[in-house]
Amino acid sequence: MTNKQQDLINTLTALSNRIHETMWFNETNEWRRYQRFHMEDHLSPSKKNQYKLALSRAFEDAKKQGKEEIHFFEGWKIRFFIITEWIMEDWAIRHGLNYKDYNLDNPFSPQDCKVEGVDIDVKTTVGLGKLQAIPFQSKKGDLGEIQVAVKSQAQKPRNKYFSDHNILGIFDASRYSNIKINLKYITLKKQVKNPCYFQPLEHYFNLMPKISHEKRSYDKEVIEDCLNSDAFKRSNKFIGLFNLKFNPDFTLIAIILTMLESPKQLQKFLEEQLPDIHHDFIPIVLELTINKSIQLLPHYLADYLIKKFDNKEEVSSESVIHIIFSIYYPNRSQREYILNLLKISDILPEVRCKWHPEEDIKDMDIKFIDSPKGFPVPIFQVQCPQEPTKRTTFYTYSWKTYETLLYKRSDLCGNINCGGLTHHWPDRSEWSLKVKTICKSGCETHGREAHKKITEEELRLWKRNAYDDDIPF
Repeated sequence: MTNKQQDLINTLTALSNRIHETMWFNETNEWRRYQRFHMEDHLSPSKKNQYKLALSRAFEDAKKQGKEEIHFFEGWKIRFFIITEWIMEDWAIRHGLNYKDYNLDNPFSPQDCKVEGVDIDVKTTVGLGKLQAIPFQSKKGDLGEIQVAVKSQAQKPRNKYFSDHNILGIFDASRYSNIKINLKYITLKKQVKNPCYFQPLEHYFNLMPKISHEKRSYDKEVIEDCLNSDAFKRSNKFIGLFNLKFNPDFTLIAIILTMLESPKQLQKFLEEQLPDIHHDFIPIVLELTINKSIQLLPHYLADYLIKKFDNKEEVSSESVIHIIFSIYYPNRSQREYILNLLKISDILPEVRCKWHPEEDIKDMDIKFIDSPKGFPVPIFQVQCPQEPTKRTTFYTYSWKTYETLLYKRSDLCGNINCGGLTHHWPDRSEWSLKVKTICKSGCETHGREAHKKITEEELRLWKRNAYDDDIPF
């Protein structure tokens, strides 16, 4: 190896270390900042007052409906919305941006705030215990608004003191206007949005830390030496696929970063690193880099993977996690969403028709279930070739807890007419205290309406027993 080549390797080593320090410091600090959040210790006086007024309005609404108190879930929803509005304010002020709170004058304002002249609607989830999080959702007439997403969760909802919050990013449909590749599955017009829709606030407001590097051309020998060098901690013994899901390959990120402004070099490198089955993703990467929009990659990657599975095309999880994640590293919620999608590759060989177990994935067509409104998680089914009206679900989400559900033969619904996936949910209501089986919403045995009837009957029996026990002396 020549001295020039060694100098290039040393340059990449230094760049890799700078990226490591910057990425890890920023992601870890931002992720932890609003964990174990105590509202009384953090909220500004104006937000505390808005919270009290919101509770007062909710209590008046409850009284009009003949109720003595605010519903448990409604109370948490109000709490989370006020907290996340404050988090947006705190983030803007910490970064030295101009901020205006619209809710200060109008609690029903269509937008919550203005940051650097941009009107923003702050969205949050409501995660309570096993209920993972009701998804981000827009009204049909609000699809053009700019949204900031904050994930909110109370691990122990009976303890009202602490909750966890994470800023996922910002969605602005206008940022896609110059990109010539269309999204087919998780489109811009969906009302329900998953984490991959949201790009970092730092990117949007041009606050990303500058990682200085020279635009250089690295020959193949230099790159191969870097990718196989123990100094870069990339040996198979050190980094397995499991670790790559949660720990970026900073060496590969450094190499790709130096190529982002050289489309031809980047294209050649990706063609060498990615298997042939994923060369169809390279034009997407190049289109995003040309338009300075690489931060939108998680959205296009999720859409791309759904397309691959819908078309029964092969997917290499290792290539996605290692190579494509190194082009642009998704945030934690985005990684969770994409990694769940990749599990489809593992379960497809196990999928069988519920009614004809001898039929495997080679015999059946895959059906992607869509709706104009959208779903928080894609729904995939396989269609029975003998009885096309019968479908077996192999990837979906729970309408009760919103958790992602993957195919297991033991989890198929017991109802002979239903091909849904079931899971168990502990009902801790004082009139139930039972572990219940949940299936897809329309299931006659374990669906939404069935559980409504079960709950009504449990409540009726509980009240009857309570009155029977109330015997005067």
